[in-house]
Amino acid sequence: DLVATVKVVVVGAGTSGLAAARTLTDTWDTAANGGPLELTVFEAGTRIGGRTWTLNAAEAGAAWDTAGALGAPTDMGASWIHGSTSTHPITKIATALNLAEGSGLVRTNDNSAELHLCTGEPTNDQYAAYESLLTEAQQNAENSATDIPLWQALSGLSSSGQTRDSELFQYHLAVGAEFNTAGPVTQLSAWYYNDDSQYSGRELVWAQGYKEMYEALQSGAVRVNDGSSTLEVTAVPSARRAISVTYSKRVTSVTYSSTGVVLTTADNSTYNADYVIITIPLGVLKSSDASSRVTFSPALPPATANGIAQLGFGNVVKIALLFPTVWWPTGTHYYGLAQAGDTNRGLFTYFLNVHALSAKPVLMTFALGAAADTAEGMNNTAVWAQIRANLVKIFPGSVTVPTTAPQMIRSTWRANPLAKGAYTYVAVGTSKNTITAAFGGNVEGRLFFAGEHTSAAYRGTVHGAFQTGQVAARAVKACSAGSCPSGRSPSSPSSYEDPCFPSEALVTMADGTPRRLGALRAGDAIVAARTDGTLTTDTVSLLSLADADAQGTTFVVLTTASGRNLTLTPTHHVPVGAACCADLKQAKDVAVGETVYEAVSVSAAVRATQVKKIGTAIKPGLHSPVLSHGTMPIVNGVATSFDALHNVRLASYGLPLLEATGLTATFRDAVLGAEHKYIA
Repeated sequence: DLVATVKVVVVGAGTSGLAAARTLTDTWDTAANGGPLELTVFEAGTRIGGRTWTLNAAEAGAAWDTAGALGAPTDMGASWIHGSTSTHPITKIATALNLAEGSGLVRTNDNSAELHLCTGEPTNDQYAAYESLLTEAQQNAENSATDIPLWQALSGLSSSGQTRDSELFQYHLAVGAEFNTAGPVTQLSAWYYNDDSQYSGRELVWAQGYKEMYEALQSGAVRVNDGSSTLEVTAVPSARRAISVTYSKRVTSVTYSSTGVVLTTADNSTYNADYVIITIPLGVLKSSDASSRVTFSPALPPATANGIAQLGFGNVVKIALLFPTVWWPTGTHYYGLAQAGDTNRGLFTYFLNVHALSAKPVLMTFALGAAADTAEGMNNTAVWAQIRANLVKIFPGSVTVPTTAPQMIRSTWRANPLAKGAYTYVAVGTSKNTITAAFGGNVEGRLFFAGEHTSAAYRGTVHGAFQTGQVAARAVKACSAGSCPSGRSPSSPSSYEDPCFPSEALVTMADGTPRRLGALRAGDAIVAARTDGTLTTDTVSLLSLADADAQGTTFVVLTTASGRNLTLTPTHHVPVGAACCADLKQAKDVAVGETVYEAVSVSAAVRATQVKKIGTAIKPGLHSPVLSHGTMPIVNGVATSFDALHNVRLASYGLPLLEATGLTATFRDAVLGAEHKYIA
């Protein structure tokens, strides 16, 4: 008898796609998962690896092959295992392949560096001042009404004589914040650009290049478990189960429903699947270019579509230079040139001494931040001229920098229609919660997203990509086994019944300074309105809701005549009518032209204003400050109420008693329910 198979298609054979395919292949249970696995992997290009790419002899050129300089020197995508420890997923793959530091893996030492000013003089790196300025900028940005670019948050600050315009500071900005995120500092979120996580180990490079990892995943040289608890990776010496990859199959459209998926490729072929794991890079998902574009029918759910549109996708250019001989001092791992300017600070100012890692006469340099796209547009002659000019400034007069251009290989990820950039950054107005809201679940129980852009904790990294591939594989298995988590549909964005605001909403502290609800704590005193419209201060009680991890919630946005935007859940109340603040309406019932009340000064009563526009927005976080004396919090400058008026009045009597007797938390858990997340 014919046995029905479970058809799974993985779109993309980069790290996340190979991780998903490897996990499905190694852990699929025919009995538990509804039938035999029929796995298909489509790759739009002609090779595996995606944005991990170790050039081979044909790709790098004969000179590199003759010099024996293939491997780490020709990694044009990812190079490092960042924070390698025994628990690091990529380190576990290396260990299974019998590789270790000093034997197939090479450590780079960030402390082995020489830094020069644009004048060529060596200098103290002032790294502590750089860190201090970034910390102060983020702290100041916390008090902004809205998220702002990190560059803007740095304006006017100084530390140990360093400002955002200082050459040393800008150097660190390029090789630190802009390299780590792939984003220009003018576009990075001041609030959340670094809200991801890191492994705490060493920085290691694959001596033979990252191909050792992705080739092992494809060939079956390693076997993995599903990674649901502790990832296990073991070597497979024989009887390997290789993953078959179909090349030059670019998916151009995805049609899905609750019953399955139909994929169309660029050659107008169609393929039916029960489940599809999409590992297409964020840059391609964002693209409208005919050579890259992929369409979804129906349109993706709002949280997913908004995340794709709003998250940033940056660029990094890597250039490897093969010289006939080593002419530079060889003991140092890194050389740097500190100079200022939006483009100048990141244009070939950071050099990795690959000779220290591979004993080959190779230097590698980078174009970072705004300089990356600039560098992609330069021809080789212009690139070498700029690189040489910088090297002359870095090295002393006793060192002669060659005038003849070396053998050069360079990355062009932005121009690549199958990538459209290097990796993901948190742009202004987004955070890791945007990533979770966009990609943290399935769509209709049929579509699953994976890739570095879907990792809230480890975006922009190989290990983040690998982990999301495993997450997607586990989700497919759960769905095929009949225990599929509830998915999102195009027509039903997530909503929330309790009255709440997003994490970014602002209240005014008793001292007049603004504070985001995500940073509010129990006992804080904030400005509030009494029922007669006069202003006072009241303390935040332990009954206040606070769920910073909530994502995908659709809020109502009320825009007033004065330009204030009050973002709140549909069931949250606001005072309306001819006088404040005895009449309340839920946000979903407020109409354009209706009167609401705003606070202009903390020392005056609220004043009437009109609602000019009503919209919706998907934001992270769910917070509702309940005040100890039942007053009405001023949020984003507008008077609000956590509940109907009779409950507000009841709270004004009951809450002070609970606070005085220390029973607020007991009452909260017993009566309101311990399943909610409350303020700390």
